[in-house]
Amino acid sequence: MEVLLQSTTTDEYLAEPDSWTREIKHSRRFHDSIEALVYCFRHNIRNVTVSLEFDMPELNIRLDVSRVPTAQDVRN
Repeated sequence: MEVLLQSTTTDEYLAEPDSWTREIKHSRRFHDSIEALVYCFRHNIRNVTVSLEFDMPELNIRLDVSRVPTAQDVRN
């Protein structure tokens, strides 16, 4: 299984902190969905899905992360 972040507005995958790609092979991989969510939180990335990609595409899962709270949200 591969864990990726995919933009809900452009369908591009996160490649590096400030770059996105349409090529899944160039996308950044995360160890698990929690690491991907923490990455979104730390980098203020919103409007994404955590995509769990399996060898059998019919098993793929998209977890909507439309609005990950910011550190400011947590403090309030």
